Amino acid sequence: MKKIAISKIGIAAGLAAILILGITTAAAPSANKERVETEYLTDNSASNWTHSEVYSDGYHATQLELNGQKVGETFAFGEGDKLTISVPQEFNGKHKIGFLYHVEKAEPSDVLFNLYYGEDSYTTFLPLTWKDDSNEEQRYPTDRYGNERANTQIVHTESVFAPLQDNVDINMNEVVLPLDGNQIVIQNITQEIIVEEVWLYEDKELPTYKEYIKTTQLSGESSGIVTVQGEDFSIKSDPHIRSNNTNKTTLNPYNTYHRMINVLDGTSFGSAGQKVMWEFEVEKDGWYEIGLKFCQNSAVNKKAYREFEIDGQVPFRELSLVPFEQTRNITYETTFLSNEKGENYQIYLTAGKHTLAMTAMMGDVREVYEELNVLVDEMNALGMDITKITAGVSDKNRTWDLNAYLPNAVKDMNGYIKTIQKMYQRLEEIEGEKPTYADSLLYAAQVLEQLLEKPRTIPNNLDLFNTGDNSAVKHINTVINNLIRTNLGVDELYIKATKAEFEEEKVSPFVTVANSVRKFLY
Repeated sequence: MKKIAISKIGIAAGLAAILILGITTAAAPSANKERVETEYLTDNSASNWTHSEVYSDGYHATQLELNGQKVGETFAFGEGDKLTISVPQEFNGKHKIGFLYHVEKAEPSDVLFNLYYGEDSYTTFLPLTWKDDSNEEQRYPTDRYGNERANTQIVHTESVFAPLQDNVDINMNEVVLPLDGNQIVIQNITQEIIVEEVWLYEDKELPTYKEYIKTTQLSGESSGIVTVQGEDFSIKSDPHIRSNNTNKTTLNPYNTYHRMINVLDGTSFGSAGQKVMWEFEVEKDGWYEIGLKFCQNSAVNKKAYREFEIDGQVPFRELSLVPFEQTRNITYETTFLSNEKGENYQIYLTAGKHTLAMTAMMGDVREVYEELNVLVDEMNALGMDITKITAGVSDKNRTWDLNAYLPNAVKDMNGYIKTIQKMYQRLEEIEGEKPTYADSLLYAAQVLEQLLEKPRTIPNNLDLFNTGDNSAVKHINTVINNLIRTNLGVDELYIKATKAEFEEEKVSPFVTVANSVRKFLY
């Protein structure tokens, strides 16, 4: 009876505490922030997906044949069709191939091509661009409970310019051909696009920031701060990139009682090559700085990288690869794009509409990623050779003289250990701290060292070498998967006049707790 009485007293005390706390927080300031409705635009984004200055001084290819027949400037390029581009003999050197194109109907995937030039062949693609369905009643429709939901994704059918990208490359980089005349043959293997123009153009060397400032001899009285919501992007390269809700009082917009779409979801924007574009408008000519409130939780102690474009082109070299440090505990932090000294980059903008785009990049860890993939292939090949010796039979009572069957096996395994240690050290140099996300490399090296203590039993322990869940190869693959992840969530973007004062919005812990209690009671 006493236990029951104590339990009742405890429950009553708890309810009383909640009631008191609820009454107390009722008078606390609300953290609610309403959505600022903006016009949903995509026209400017289409023309700025790639700015014409990037390719307009190249070669406008007009000698085109589709399935052996000459075609004009605009033609349908469908599945199975072969497009032949005649390249003038005097036009040589490394060039990209770009298309001005649009789609009328599309499957939810990029447009794939086989490309042939001389003895070289590539699997390439052109991205479809996507947008939110603007035909819905409001920017973010709500359910019957007042909770917002993300919009339906539809293909953006306006004309965009994009280069052919390498479908095999982890960064989805553009295909660069060493032209010396001859013909380029491109075969469409997926779906129809409408081609308006074809261009061959060089990859221009970007100026440094100092060169950009020196050559941009313009002035103007920039003013104000323009805030763009991360979830309010205009177009993107991948339908999987999406807006979402994160229930944090520090984000904008926020509502205690209803779910509000308030961030670009970082888990959907984390694959190399993905691109997102926003539109904004400034009132005056002048110099501006670019900032964002972001969350980067790809992996512990790992940087994420992004390329920034203004109006369809990277203004200077430093913005082609911007690192973002990990934000702890899934928090959102505010930063302005700056150099190593913390000095904000300044970008000249004319009065009117502009676009800002971010593209996910692997960055400096790409070389490690590629070398680890080569290492895994070599280890699997050695594992296959060992399996041939044993005929796939593991006999714990038998030992093997590896030097007799595979004289280089032990030497190769020692080489694997050195490579693994070298790659770990390289990651530590890149990150500037211990790459916790790559600790599995250390485990892989330890497993190999243990196997080498008794070389004669290695054939009986391939589950530790490359086949088992706790094998060295498995540990290396874990790190490879971590290297691919480059998640970056965005709450807000800021375009700030150089002389304008920026004050980050603060929400006190008391207000946060108060809103949590309100939500609980609700």
